[in-house]
Order: sequence, then C-alpha cells, then structure tokens
Amino acid sequence: MNVQIAVLCDAATDYGGKLNLLGTFDTIVTQQLPAIHPQCSVALRLVFSKVEEGQHKVKMNFVDEDGRFVMPSIDMPVEVVLPPDVNFVARNFIINIQQLKFEKPGQYAIDLAIDGRQESSIPLHVNAAAEPGLMLMAPGVIVPHPCQQIVEEKSSFSRASRLRCGRSFGSLLRSTR
Repeated sequence: MNVQIAVLCDAATDYGGKLNLLGTFDTIVTQQLPAIHPQCSVALRLVFSKVEEGQHKVKMNFVDEDGRFVMPSIDMPVEVVLPPDVNFVARNFIINIQQLKFEKPGQYAIDLAIDGRQESSIPLHVNAAAEPGLMLMAPGVIVPHPCQQIVEEKSSFSRASRLRCGRSFGSLLRSTR
C-alpha cells in the first residue's frame, strides 16, 4: 500500500477516478479565537497492489498538538479487488469538513492509519494574526499586506477601502488618482 496523495485543501472531487484538488494549504491565519473554518476537505489517494487485496480500514484522526481530538475519528472501510490482468489499483477518499473549530493557535495534524498502522500525517498551523492588515507569509513571518501598503499612501481612501484587497494593484493605484 502506498499513500500517493494526502492533503488538506479548500475542496476536492473525484471524477471518474481522477482526484481533483483545489487550494491545498497548511496554514490558517485568524483574527480571533476560537476560530471556525467554514469548509475544507481532506483528499487521499491510496494505491494497493495485488498482494493487498481484501478488506482494509482507513482511519483519520484530526488532533491538536496535545493529541486531543479536534473532531471525531472517521473510519472508512475499503474493499480492494483487482482484475486478473492488473497489478495495482488506486482509490480516492475525500472527507469534507464543515464548521471546523480551533480553540487555540498551534500545531495540528491529520493522522492517517490503515489497518491500525499510521501511514501519513498532514500538518496544519493555526496562527493568530498580530493585527488587521498584516499577512502571514510562512509560520512566524508576518509582513504588511501589499494592498495595505499601497492604499495607506493615499489619504483619500476610507478605512474600509484600505482593508479591501479584491482588486489588482494596478486598479488600486488608478482609483486613487
């Protein structure tokens, strides 16, 4: 058995055996705690060989840095059957999670076990932002958001406009002239 893919992402689909991923991530930045992450998916692609035919159990545990469960464990039974002329088969698993609550900042992990043996772990950082208008580039590295720098140079912008970053940098500059 081989874990080909194990990721946390915004969304995932399985279309005819093809695993489609949208927005993989490993960090959540929040302005307040506890934080509720509205929706995410855990996407897995496991490859089984001919000798691994039979019944298997995939188990997912989402835990904080103290080993406490963030959500209940998920057990996924899988029956592996290969046609006679095939040496391996890939199986996709998508676990959609809604309203995921994080009580505190820190390290989290999504641990994956197959038949009772841990096979993979997906790390997740949950960080509290220092103040509005700052952006987390990597764990522990906070820099001013580029949109914030541009619009703060223009005194005619309202506070709400300074915090909005939905437009391109060029359109921000043109709209302040």
